[in-house]
Amino acid sequence: MQELISTSEFSPLIQEYAAYKLSLQGCSKKTVEEYLLDLRTFFRYLLARERNIDPGSEEFNRLDVRVFDLERIGKIHTEDIYDFLFYANQQRGNQWAARSRKLCAIRALYRYLVAKRRYLEIDPSANIDTPKAKKTLPKVLTLEEAERLLEAVEQDTDSPYRVRDYAILTLFLNCGMRVSELTGISLSDVDPELRSLRVTGKGSKERIVYLNDACQQALADYLAERTGPKYAKVPDRALFLSRLEQRISVKTVQAMVYKYLRAAGLEAKHYSVHKLRHTAATLMYQSGHVDVRVLKEILGHEQLNTTQIYTHVSNRNMEEAMAQNPLAGHRRKRVAPQAQRRNTENRKDNQMELTLEQIRRITHGAARIVQEADGVRFCRFTARQEEIYREVSADFYRKSFATAGILLEFVTDSQTLGLEVAMQKASSRSFAFHDIYADRCLVGRLGSRDTASGLFGERYRLGAGTKTVQIYFPWSAASVLRRLELDDGALLAPVPRPNRMLLFGDSITQGYDALYPSHSYAALLADAMNADARNKGIGGEKFFPALLEEAETPAPDYITVAYGTNDWSSRSAEELERNLREFYVRLSALYPASRIFAVTPIWRRNENEEKPAGRFAHVGELIEQTAAGLPNVTAIRGYWLVPHDPSLFADERLHPNDAGFAYHAERLAASIRALLAAGR
Repeated sequence: MQELISTSEFSPLIQEYAAYKLSLQGCSKKTVEEYLLDLRTFFRYLLARERNIDPGSEEFNRLDVRVFDLERIGKIHTEDIYDFLFYANQQRGNQWAARSRKLCAIRALYRYLVAKRRYLEIDPSANIDTPKAKKTLPKVLTLEEAERLLEAVEQDTDSPYRVRDYAILTLFLNCGMRVSELTGISLSDVDPELRSLRVTGKGSKERIVYLNDACQQALADYLAERTGPKYAKVPDRALFLSRLEQRISVKTVQAMVYKYLRAAGLEAKHYSVHKLRHTAATLMYQSGHVDVRVLKEILGHEQLNTTQIYTHVSNRNMEEAMAQNPLAGHRRKRVAPQAQRRNTENRKDNQMELTLEQIRRITHGAARIVQEADGVRFCRFTARQEEIYREVSADFYRKSFATAGILLEFVTDSQTLGLEVAMQKASSRSFAFHDIYADRCLVGRLGSRDTASGLFGERYRLGAGTKTVQIYFPWSAASVLRRLELDDGALLAPVPRPNRMLLFGDSITQGYDALYPSHSYAALLADAMNADARNKGIGGEKFFPALLEEAETPAPDYITVAYGTNDWSSRSAEELERNLREFYVRLSALYPASRIFAVTPIWRRNENEEKPAGRFAHVGELIEQTAAGLPNVTAIRGYWLVPHDPSLFADERLHPNDAGFAYHAERLAASIRALLAAGR
C-alpha cells in the first residue's frame, strides 16, 4: 500500500509518538498515518498564521513541521486549537466528522505527552467539546436494488472477472465487511468447509465472519478458478487477485463496484462501497430476527454507540444471524424464513407445559415465586418489603409488583415455545413487553406499545438444535405467567449465574424509559456481570432506610445503590443527608461481606436549578463522603455514565432511552470490574 505520509516529516518527538501508537497501542499503519496527516495540517496552520501565509497557497503545503518539538508544542493554547477547527470548517469545508477526527488526533497527542510520558503538565485540548454530529441516516440499497446489483454482475458475460466480482459483491451485501477487510483476506483465512472467513479489521483486530448459503456458493465458484490451473503459479496468496495477478487493491474494488452500480442504474443515488456495508446490516436487522447486539459482533464494531446495544454474543449467534440476511438465497431465489408465530390457544398435544418447580429452577431476579389462581407470580421484593410499601404509598406498592429484572433462562432443544401472560400496569407508562431470545438472537417480543395491561399469548419457532433461551419480563407491568410450553420431551436445563446482586434505586433502576426490558440498564448490567440480580428499583423512590429491616438470603455478592435524584428535587438538605447516611449505614451492617457500590446520580437536564437540598452536585458529594466512611462501600461517579445528550433520554431530560441505557450499563459494569480488579 502506498505510504500516505512519512514520519521523517516530523520532529523526533512526533516520531516517538507514532512508534508508540504502532507498537504499544497496536494501531494499524493506516490509522497512524491518518493521525499524522491531521497533525501536519494543524502544525502547518499554526506556522502559516505566524508567518502570514495563505493557507490555500502551495507554500502552505511546503511548510516544514519538524520545528514542532516539545518546547513548541508546549506553547500551544486552547485558543489555537479553536482557531484551527474554525479554519477547518470555514476554509477547508470540513464537516463535523472531519473536524472531530482532527480534534481526536490532537487530543491523542496531548494524552501521550501529558498522561503517558508526563513531558507536559497542561493539555490545552482537554475541555474542548467534540463538534456536534449531524444526525443523518446512512444511505442503503433496498432489497430490490441489492438484487439488481447482483444481477448486473451475472449479466456481464463479457467480463473475465465476473465470478470474482460476483463473489466480492455477495460478501459485501451479506457480511457487511469493510473494503479494507475484504482486500486483506488471504487463502489461508478461508475455512476449508467454507463456513467462515477470518478478517482483520480496524486496529489489526481479527474476527470471524460466518458465511450463509449465498456466500458459500459464490465463494466456491470463485475458488474453483482461484485454485485452478490459471493461477497455479501465482505466488501471491491473496484470496482476490487483480488483472496483474496481485492482491486486489481498494481502488480496484471501488472502481468495480461503481461500474456495476452504473450498470444497475443506481449511480445517481450516490452510493459508495461503504454503503454496501450499511446495506448488509440494515437488511439483516430489518429481517426481524437479528438483534443489534449480534450485529455489533458481525460488523466488528468496538464502540458501543456504533450499534447502541452492548452484550456478549457467541459464535453460534453470529452464524445464525448471517443466515437471516434476505440475500442469503439470492441465486436460489429464496429468502430466509421469518419467525413463525401463532396464538397459544392453538395448543397441540405434542406440547408440554412447565411445572411450578421447573419454572423456579430457571428463574433469575425473584425474591419469591408464588403460584396463584391465574398463574405464577414473580416477586422481586420480600413479603415484608411489599408490606412496608403498602403502608407508606399506594403508588410505590403498585410499582413493587412490576416484574423488573425477572428473567427466565434455560437450555433446551425444543423447536417451539408457547408463552401466555396476564399483565397489569405497574408504572406510569402504558407500554410493556417480554423479550424472547434464542442464543442471543431475538425471536420475538410479546406485549404492546399501547397498553401495559391485558392477556397476551404467542407461539414462537426457536429452530433446530440446542440453544439458550432467555425471556426478559417487563419492568412497567406486573406479569403473571399463565403458561410456558415446550415441545413434549424437550430438554430443559437451568443456566446458573455465579454472582448474586441487589440493585437498589429509583425509576431509572426500575427501567424508565427503556422500551424493551432487555435494554434497561439493570438487565444489561446483570448480563454483563453474569449475575442473578434482584431489581429493587421503584419509580419516584428516595433513600428509604425503613426498607432495610432484614437481610435477604442468600446474601448478595454485589449491591448497587442509585438513589439521589428524587432526594435532590423534593427533600431538604438536612433530610437528604440524614436518610442517605442512615440507609448506607444500615445496608453496610446488613451485608458486611458484600461489596456495595454507591452510584451517584446520572446527569439531568435541570441540574443547574437550585433546590431545597442545594446544588445537584452536592448530592453526589454527600454520597461519596458517606461511602468513604464505611468499610465495604465504594462510590462510583454516576454523573458521566450516560453522555449529556438529550437524544439519549426518552424525555430529553431525566430518563434514559434504550440507547442511553446501553451507555449506562456498559460504563457502570466497567467501573465495577475495575474496582474489583483493584481490590477496592
